[in-house]
Amino acid sequence: MRVASLDISNGLDSSANHKIDVPLPERPLFSSFIRRCWYSDRGCYESSVCSDIHALFKHRKKIDRLPVGAKCQSPTYVVTGTRHRQGFMISNRLDSLEFPGEEWHKCCFEKSLDKKQPPTMLCEKLDTMSHDRMLHAHHGFCGAHACVGYRDRCLLVNKQTNPEFKSKLPGICPKACPHQCKRETYRMECIRIGEEPAAGKEGSEKIKVTKNKAEPYRVFSLCCPPPSMEVHVRRRDCSIPRRRKQAYGRFLS
Repeated sequence: MRVASLDISNGLDSSANHKIDVPLPERPLFSSFIRRCWYSDRGCYESSVCSDIHALFKHRKKIDRLPVGAKCQSPTYVVTGTRHRQGFMISNRLDSLEFPGEEWHKCCFEKSLDKKQPPTMLCEKLDTMSHDRMLHAHHGFCGAHACVGYRDRCLLVNKQTNPEFKSKLPGICPKACPHQCKRETYRMECIRIGEEPAAGKEGSEKIKVTKNKAEPYRVFSLCCPPPSMEVHVRRRDCSIPRRRKQAYGRFLS
């Protein structure tokens, strides 16, 4: 544990100085927190993690509301719909930061009754809260966490809408319709995806806060490179020599 020594002076007597030791938090491990499974054209050289998540997500079961608590441990977040690695912002206005095209899904895994079969991926498509709304309506917070970094996303989970909500209590519905309104409930979750993986590498989906501590979720991107980059790409032959396969595996790791 790192410790910092601070001098505290008495306002009445400048000669009365005291030193206290304040424990500092461990330094975070700056690394990629998102695995970009964009290289299916590599065939058998694509990592098994990406090929598995591609297959599971393709046959996922779409649901409107995910289980919570112990029924959905170590959730997996999947983003699709865009090829952009970074967001877009006007000048230095953080409230204008947007990520066009991103479609987020939160997924849990349900074990199959047949042990020979893979687990079923249960996924809920999520809405996101814009940085503009977070800054102006929630003071930069997504739930209990500050979430306005350019690598942060605020996701709305288990969103429920009641178009005919009624209440006799004041202040719940807007003043223009104090007794009946449209009510939305959801849970706000802030996720961080870290720095971008190096060019040509997938990155890692495991989010490490410190050396021995990791966040209880994983993040994958299943988007593809632009079509213009895929036109002349030939699928690799899996029958090439083992030595070359190992060399390519070290390149991806």
